[in-house]
Amino acid sequence: MQKHISYIIHRFANTDHEVNVFMPEVDQHTPESAHISFFGPDTAANIRFTFIPNPKPGKFPGQYIWWSWQYARNITLALQEFIPGLDVIYSKGFCAWHYLLHRPVKSVPVISQLHGLEMYQKSWSFSEWLKKMILRLPASAILRKSDYMFSYGGKVKEIALRLGVRHDRIFTQYGAADRNFLYPSPDPKPNNLPRQFLYVARFEFRKGYHVMISALKNLNPADYHLTIVGDVPEENKLLQANILYTGNLPAETILKHMEKAEVLLLPSLSEGFPTILVEAMARGLSPIATDVGAVADIVDHTVGWLIPAGDITALRDAMHAAITCPSQTLQSQQKLCVDRVHAKFNWENTFPELVSHLQFITHDYRNRTTG
Repeated sequence: MQKHISYIIHRFANTDHEVNVFMPEVDQHTPESAHISFFGPDTAANIRFTFIPNPKPGKFPGQYIWWSWQYARNITLALQEFIPGLDVIYSKGFCAWHYLLHRPVKSVPVISQLHGLEMYQKSWSFSEWLKKMILRLPASAILRKSDYMFSYGGKVKEIALRLGVRHDRIFTQYGAADRNFLYPSPDPKPNNLPRQFLYVARFEFRKGYHVMISALKNLNPADYHLTIVGDVPEENKLLQANILYTGNLPAETILKHMEKAEVLLLPSLSEGFPTILVEAMARGLSPIATDVGAVADIVDHTVGWLIPAGDITALRDAMHAAITCPSQTLQSQQKLCVDRVHAKFNWENTFPELVSHLQFITHDYRNRTTG
């Protein structure tokens, strides 16, 4: 979510639109230092940052929901002085929860983006199901009260429709790869054995690390090398000579690992729009990815392998297929990956669509409410 909105803010800086960005208060941060963090020595006079006080975190069950409500309330208070001059409010996650329930001004449309709507995706344990039930409290209120919704498409849009969001109120808004991943175009991969796999994710259950580890135990270590980017506890590591654990890395270093890799592993149990997927495809990696969130809008059999979530056998078989795939066939897939990202999932295309959606929403809402 943070990466997606950061890309959007950077691109708004090169337009004539005036953008007010409401973001959490960070120690020793000022609006001026936020400009420097985002834009370096350049200035963006049309971007204004407002810091929202962070509620103190609690230590009780459901504290995240309590924190989200308090933070959303602080946003409502800060918004009041801006509302008369706004054309549209674009909210991420639960940020508009309080505002939508109180709605001090109804002349400004609110478009919400709940990203993957993961609280409505399949649960894989009782504890996960319980957490998702709790998260549906703010999510359902936001879906009911928002005037419009941004969706990543795929199964995310299907969930929204199933929950009763009107088709004409849903706008598909894909994520995209930044130009640092697009240019220069990657050199063709050698695709020699052992096959070079890459996995990049936070260490959390829904990212499917445990599924991947189970699948690896049924493969010959001599056939592949796997680089795992992300902090994995020592007790959860599979200690094999062909597996490299790097810990968390900055984007520039991850890009270097992409240059060496041939196939991306994305075994997630739930997702929205995984940016790492299009970033890796832009660098010529053919993906093995699960059919969750918007992934099916990105991956099909022409560019990689789309498999059911949580299926260890399907993941093992897809990895075996990638290992035994002829070099020329894999190279064709990888080229199609690069072409697909350039055609559909780059910010040069995606950002103008976003602006067009926001402009349409502004005029459509005015026509519907005031004529």
